[in-house]
Amino acid sequence: MGKKANSPGALVRAWFAVTPQERRLLFGILAVTLLGFTLRYFYLRASEPTATEPPGNAGAFNP
Repeated sequence: MGKKANSPGALVRAWFAVTPQERRLLFGILAVTLLGFTLRYFYLRASEPTATEPPGNAGAFNP
């Protein structure tokens, strides 16, 4: 029986097996993703919620 593939050591070995060019690409993708999430957070925080009313009598409970 070999080592488990999900062990922390396997993750570290896999990380060091990545070439510097691939590592730069992964950091770039991560940076763009984090930038997108951060900008989306600030955009949604600054926007005002709009109040809408349900059409017709859709808001009433009719048994």
